[in-house]
Amino acid sequence: MAPADDNASPVVAPVVVAPAAVVAPAVVETPVVAPVVTPPAAVVAPAAVVTPPADGHAATPPATPDTPVVAGDWPEDWREKYAGTDEKVLNQLKRYSSPKAALDSLFEARKKISTGAAAKPAALADDATPEQIKAYREELGIPDAPEGYDTVIADGHVWGDDAKPVVDSFTKFAHTKNTPPGVVKDMLTWWANERQGQADAYAKLDADYRKANLDKLSAEWGANLSRESRIATEFWQSQMPPEVYARLQTARDDKGMLLFNDAEFIRAANRMQREVNPSATVIPGSGINSEQAIGTELESIVKMMGDQNSPYFKGEKVTIDGRSDTKMAHRFIELTRAQERSAGRR
Repeated sequence: MAPADDNASPVVAPVVVAPAAVVAPAVVETPVVAPVVTPPAAVVAPAAVVTPPADGHAATPPATPDTPVVAGDWPEDWREKYAGTDEKVLNQLKRYSSPKAALDSLFEARKKISTGAAAKPAALADDATPEQIKAYREELGIPDAPEGYDTVIADGHVWGDDAKPVVDSFTKFAHTKNTPPGVVKDMLTWWANERQGQADAYAKLDADYRKANLDKLSAEWGANLSRESRIATEFWQSQMPPEVYARLQTARDDKGMLLFNDAEFIRAANRMQREVNPSATVIPGSGINSEQAIGTELESIVKMMGDQNSPYFKGEKVTIDGRSDTKMAHRFIELTRAQERSAGRR
């Protein structure tokens, strides 16, 4: 063994550094995302182009394979059965393949009208050709001639002879202005209602005027109002031809009042009848037998004079010409005077 060397460096055992532990790298797991599959766009069948017919009616859309056409219980001659003898209606119905198509068009048109979407025909130009005017009238349903307008209005109104010339004149004017039938009928309805309103107003005015005048005569004639009025009427009936009498019944004065309701007119007729036929004034309606009727009635009153309890003495009392007595006593005086006047005229 060799001796130790004091100057020799001590031998240091090498330090063994253990290598660092090899750490396996962390595995970052990326989640597998399912690929987004974009479905192909649905193939949409191209919309069928529906060309509306030239007359403006809504066309019925064609059937698609998914909409089976169901045949209705329509007879082959359904158009002819509906149109009857109206060629215009028949020609319009020929534009539709079935009643369903026609009804579909109707409801579509009504829908457009109610929503304000209905197309309005263009106004006619001042220099429109006859062909353009004809087409325009057909589109609006305007008849070819004024006589084609329907002048029958609601509630069974019948135009009188005095109104017919006015109606004819109006439809002729309306036709020159290409007025639609609906407007013509609405205006005629207004006119008819206006005429009826005026007639009702006149009727009430006449009734009120007659009552006011009869009240005047009643104050004068009292209980004899009915008889005296009848005497006045008999004057016109006996002295005038029937046609003249009929015209007088509807005659009016300068204020529009009926003459036959005027107290002065009635009073004058009463007075003239008394002068023309005194006997008839006492027994109205007796005609040529008036004198005989007066004699018969006088005899019956004379018999009452022999009974103090008869209507001649005990009957209802009235005042006539300032004299108060029973009705029968007044009647006796009236008959006696009439008999004397009649004798004086012979």
